[in-house]
Amino acid sequence: MRRTLSTPALSLFFACALGGGSTLPAGAGPVARGHTVKQILRDGQQVAAADGVTVTPSGGKPETTIRQGESIVDGTRVDVPAHLVVVIVSTDAKSTITLNPGASLTFISTGSGELVSSNGGHAVFSIVPGSLDFFHVQSGEALIASVHGTVFSVDADQGQVTFDCTRGEVGIQKTGYLLVGEKSIAVSLNDVISAAQAPSVTYQPRSTWFFAKFANFAEADAYYQAQLVAAQQGGNPYAIAAALYNAGAVEMHTGSYPKALAHFQQAYAIALKAGDRGGQERLLTAIGFAQAKLGNYAAAFDSSKQAFTIARDLGDLTGEAFSLTGIGDIENERGRLADALQSFQQAFAIERDLDYAPGEAYALGHIGTAEQGLGQAADGVASEQQALAILQQLGDRQGEAEVNLSIAILYGDLGRYADGLQAAQRSLAISRELGARDDEAWVLNNMGRFEQSLGRVADALADYQQSLALYQALGDRMGEGRATMNVGRAEAAQGRDAEALQSLQQGLTIERSVGDVVGELRSMLIMGEVKNRQGQFASALQSFQQAAALAQQAGDRGDELAALIDVGLNQAQQHHDPDALAAFQQALTLAQQLDNAGAVANVNADITALRARMNSSPSPSPAPASTPA
Repeated sequence: MRRTLSTPALSLFFACALGGGSTLPAGAGPVARGHTVKQILRDGQQVAAADGVTVTPSGGKPETTIRQGESIVDGTRVDVPAHLVVVIVSTDAKSTITLNPGASLTFISTGSGELVSSNGGHAVFSIVPGSLDFFHVQSGEALIASVHGTVFSVDADQGQVTFDCTRGEVGIQKTGYLLVGEKSIAVSLNDVISAAQAPSVTYQPRSTWFFAKFANFAEADAYYQAQLVAAQQGGNPYAIAAALYNAGAVEMHTGSYPKALAHFQQAYAIALKAGDRGGQERLLTAIGFAQAKLGNYAAAFDSSKQAFTIARDLGDLTGEAFSLTGIGDIENERGRLADALQSFQQAFAIERDLDYAPGEAYALGHIGTAEQGLGQAADGVASEQQALAILQQLGDRQGEAEVNLSIAILYGDLGRYADGLQAAQRSLAISRELGARDDEAWVLNNMGRFEQSLGRVADALADYQQSLALYQALGDRMGEGRATMNVGRAEAAQGRDAEALQSLQQGLTIERSVGDVVGELRSMLIMGEVKNRQGQFASALQSFQQAAALAQQAGDRGDELAALIDVGLNQAQQHHDPDALAAFQQALTLAQQLDNAGAVANVNADITALRARMNSSPSPSPAPASTPA
């Protein structure tokens, strides 16, 4: 899935009934608890057992009889037929679940908190206030209800999901998209219903579900700021916390990271005051994302680790998986790729155990990205293809488009440019089908790279120019800068050096104006290559050195490696052999730290050739001729 990654869609559950958390001591760990069948009613008459109820344990054989007093273990799905009502309670009667005729429910995890999945029909949930750290009900792939203590129901039928609250409050997390201008933004947002005000809400979730449409980001930001003001005027702390989160989630997509961080921290303070450890856990993960975007990776790592610790203490497996993904993202940014991969793999294992398909696809996408960074492109393709298969089953076309592009990029790493182009074309077709012009522009910008690698430079230039026109129409300055850079790349490949340098300079100006450090350093790398070819070695060296410094500043270790290799090759061309050797040795150390076997082999070859030249004669001789890995 595309992991510029814009910002990962933040998942967040808030606990309800903000005055009473459970009495589980911090660090106590998940409590061994379970569920039991309390009552069975056939047409209103109590019975001890009933046929026709399908009870399916995880990985086990379905049973068609249910009995009063029967234990329901985690992972079990219960399907209730017509004329029957089944009442199931958890240990100490902290939760009571009434499954009405036609209802289906899966019991996912039970500890100091409980997680169940509503598969359809009408179910009523009653939770003793303050008795659980959390109670989450998943409904399909896009909705999750969350409470501490309340009475509410979920009714899922024919594509509609209705939540009714008859006591207390219910927080509902919805996952889908905002359409801002012509840009689709993946996001999770929160709604609140209460018995006192707005007790019911009905949704019609879809695989590609748009919550709202805004003309631009300013309009979207104004809408969620107004929601926050209204919540603050109402004085309900839970509604305020939800509105603070929603405002922060949108700000993460507008690049207003300091404001987003402040809003997440304010929501966290509310959860802390309420003793809501589940809310604290997920807000710490959101705080970590914002801190990482601000480049404060140490603080981001600490926040995410705190979130993980709370999730593990509570037995909140969904929170544990999500915080692990946050930890992996931060480790990835810090260049700790092997640690990042391990975190993503742990998150995937949890999502698989929970049988939560969207989470599996999300984790697999992250695994593929980490494997790419480690130079394991073939493994990355396999991971992304697994993610693609899941998304196709879910009917998530937007996700399909993003993963197809990820697969294309990995094929490029493997030198399989024709396969990469085909995958990118599939992504382009879906993006156009969905009318996602921002994604179309992004795919075209990448397609040009494959065309260029296949020697079809004119086609590549046409792709870049189409991408540039789309970005300009969308008012996306960062995209415009990247596309302009790629136009220069194609012009350089055609030998049109003067035009290439002009385009690259234009792209560089835009990239600097929007703070796109990675785009800036990549433009400088291409400019250096063009100047090298023109024999402007001193100017080219300056470009490469500036690119290396910017890459180091941005924590972009892959581009730092490419820049160091270019510095070494440039110095060797100028017969500054000691300086060239120093640059190659720096590059070798970095390649080894990144576990990039291909780069290690190439740089070792350059060092060997350079040392042979230095030892053979004091007079100048041909420079190493390898290219950056």
